Amino acid sequence: IQKYLEKAQAELAVLVASTPPNGAGGTVKRMARHHPVAFLKTMITSNPTDSPATTRDYFFSPETADDIVNDCHRRLQTESTQVLKDMMKGLHPERVRTPVVVLGAENDWLVAATDLANTAQAFSTSPITLPGGHDMMLDIAWEQVAKTIEESIAKHLANR
Repeated sequence: IQKYLEKAQAELAVLVASTPPNGAGGTVKRMARHHPVAFLKTMITSNPTDSPATTRDYFFSPETADDIVNDCHRRLQTESTQVLKDMMKGLHPERVRTPVVVLGAENDWLVAATDLANTAQAFSTSPITLPGGHDMMLDIAWEQVAKTIEESIAKHLANR
């Protein structure tokens, strides 16, 4: 979305647990520190995680029901190596003319609080932090996330 908005304009953009504009270098370092073996497996195989426990740690909060984590783990597919390479490159938020809402999750260490703050600052807004993990739309507070997106759209439309 951020890359698209460098060249095109939209009414509003909502970034949900998004890679910061300066790239995913911080995320990669955190992954390598947290789960070095799983990280190496991911780099070699392009499989996002090697177990439901790692899937929980990467994508969900500790309170997420096991059946949700296990179901999501079973459905994970290999990640595009091109996408992973593209995520490492910095973007150009100064080119973006679209208003941006920046959402993050309390238990998301992939997109850490500093990344969330940097993304919000790059788009001249304040971050909104909600309960849950990286997969905010599938986690414990998905209804709150959806409501926050809906409220952001309504607020934007009211201010036009």
